[in-house]
This record gives sequence, C-alpha cells and structure tokens, in this order.
Amino acid sequence: MPFNLPSGSRGLAVVLVAPVGFDLAPLAGLPLTVAIDPVTQGQNIGAYRAYGFEVLTLLRRDIRDSVPAISQAIATMNGSVGVFDEATGSNPAANITLLSLLGEYGLAYVGQTGFGGILGQVGEAGLPAMAINSSVTPAMSSSDARLALDTATRNALETGNQVVVVQMDNLTLDVLLSWANAPKPRGLVLAPVSAVMRKP
Repeated sequence: MPFNLPSGSRGLAVVLVAPVGFDLAPLAGLPLTVAIDPVTQGQNIGAYRAYGFEVLTLLRRDIRDSVPAISQAIATMNGSVGVFDEATGSNPAANITLLSLLGEYGLAYVGQTGFGGILGQVGEAGLPAMAINSSVTPAMSSSDARLALDTATRNALETGNQVVVVQMDNLTLDVLLSWANAPKPRGLVLAPVSAVMRKP
C-alpha cells in the first residue's frame, strides 16, 4: 500500500545500508527503506519487503560507472522503488543510461549530492528525486549518531522533508531502535523514501 504523509506534516526517511548477512529483523514493521546491493543482496529483496521495508537498488562504484552493470542491476531488482546512487558516477554514458532506465522502469532517484549534476538532470527529466541530507556511520559514537538523527528530525520540521542514510552495524542499530521508538515531535512522520520525494 502506498504511504501518504498526513496533510501538513513533514517526513523523515531513513535509508539503511547493511553489510551482507546483517540482521535487520529488529527493525521489521517500521516504515524504513533499505538500499541493497543487487549482486550480493538482490536475492533477499523479498525478505526485506516482508519486513515492511521499501527497497532501493544500491549503485556502488563498480556498478555505477558501467553501462552493462547498471542495466543488469535495475532489470533484475524487481520490487525496487528506485536507486540509491552511492557513488554518483562521472561516466557520461552511464549517466545517460541511468536516466533512461529510471524513466523506463518508473523509478525514483536518491543521490549523495545537491540538486546539481545527475540529480538535477533527474529532476529536469520529470522523475522523482531526493538528495541525502545527512548520514549516520559506525565511525560515530552513540551520542553523535543520536545527535545526527535528532538534528535531522529538527531540520525536517524547520526546512522540509529529509533523507538520512544509516550505515548499519550493532551500534547504529541500537541507536536507531532507541530513536525510532522515542516520541516524535508533532508534525513529524517517519516515512519510506518514496513518501518524501520531490516530485515533478
């Protein structure tokens, strides 16, 4: 079922990037998005969707700069709502291929940079797109990771919908669970990434 933000609310989308084999079951049922590697994790797309997660196709550097690899990745990820362009490649031919495939498959784009470059081109092509606003990584302390999530919450309320990428390990899992289960400010909704997209 599509997730619709209540009228007048702001959405905060959390995109999970997990190592192969990392257990995301503790987060099942939360309106989260997981970006998965089509080569090493693509076979698990059904399991992630059964957890209630939206799925993005994760485009790492080895896929991002190769036209055949991009084409195969997107074609085989049935059930993905879009791509997370982790590498933001510089290969012009790959950029053109990616834009074409997003349109062909009706996919959204989540990118690492602001609305310039490929992200701007996606918007100009009339496709839903969103920039990553902040990240949480295992290199952070627990307090810094929680601060990043709390800051993203405040920024969503003050400036509009936000996307946060969380690189998963046991520390970030614990912080994310604590934050997700804490009361949220009025008007702030935890949402899958498709619900916070900038749409043409």
